[in-house]
Amino acid sequence: MPKKGKKGNRPALQHHNNDSLRRDIEAGRNAPIDGVIDPFADDNDEGAFDIADELLAALDERDAAAEAAEKSSSNHSGGGLREAGGRLIGGLRHHNHDNDPASKDPAAQTGTSPTHNRKSSIRKLFGSSPKSPESSAPLDAAAAPKKKVSRQQQRKDRKAAEIAEVRRQAEEEVKLGANKPDEAQIERQGITAMCSALGLAMHEITPDGHCLYAAVADQLNLRKKLDAPIDYKAARRATAQQMRTHPDEYKPFISDSDEHMAGIINREAGTLNSEQAQEKYFLDYCSAVENTGVWGGQPEILALSRAFGTQIHVIQAGVPVLKVGEGEYDGEPLTISYHRRMYGLGEHYNSLRPAPPA
Repeated sequence: MPKKGKKGNRPALQHHNNDSLRRDIEAGRNAPIDGVIDPFADDNDEGAFDIADELLAALDERDAAAEAAEKSSSNHSGGGLREAGGRLIGGLRHHNHDNDPASKDPAAQTGTSPTHNRKSSIRKLFGSSPKSPESSAPLDAAAAPKKKVSRQQQRKDRKAAEIAEVRRQAEEEVKLGANKPDEAQIERQGITAMCSALGLAMHEITPDGHCLYAAVADQLNLRKKLDAPIDYKAARRATAQQMRTHPDEYKPFISDSDEHMAGIINREAGTLNSEQAQEKYFLDYCSAVENTGVWGGQPEILALSRAFGTQIHVIQAGVPVLKVGEGEYDGEPLTISYHRRMYGLGEHYNSLRPAPPA
């Protein structure tokens, strides 16, 4: 066995900062602590150095073995992956070659690259390309993105929805109206009942706008209150003349709507018109009463009563009899009926004659 070398001739040991045991051994070997007997300080005691060297050598051998094992594992893993990849590509090539009829035809193999074959094989294995028409088509119609609706189409849809809603409401109103009683029929029944109680019968007057004057003329001719028969035109002239002669008695009762129905455009309506302006509009209204087919109301009934010096009784359904001229004139009154529902044109007057004997 060769003689062991001295401490100063031995090579420096390799340091591994990550091994605490090695650091402790080297610290004790090279730098003894003050006041403590260093077993390594005596050159004649070679046993202590041998033990330390053997421990350090064992640690170095362990670390070297671990590094070698790590490198071997890495090389083996990389080689295994490369080998597995080679086997996969080789299998794909073999599969493509066996299934492709062109591989058996030498002419068809001309110009075909291995890269193209690999791409074809991969597509066959994993499905069609993402850019292919098959894959781009949606598998489910519900999964397809909805087409954006234009603003014009949105307006059309809203308009159609509004029309449908109006139609629905109209249908509901018709259904509700079908369940309601006939108001015109109720009015007729009410006036008929009043006529029966008074011993009167309804005489129909043409609903042409002249009905009030025609009904009063029929009553005047029936009651023989005048020397000669008259018609609605004469009744209109007498009414207009009575209103012109006594404007203060009728002017306050002529409303803006009356002027509008007479075709009079009063741009100062609703304001504090001057006396001259009020007089002008009133005279225009009197001319309309005489010469047009404007309907008549209570002011005109009052003018008729005074123009012919007679009472006029107006019968309506559901309300007391309106007696115009009562207390002013004696004698048998003229009797007419007033209707609001029976005629499609609106308000209407009929003449009430004595009922024939049963």
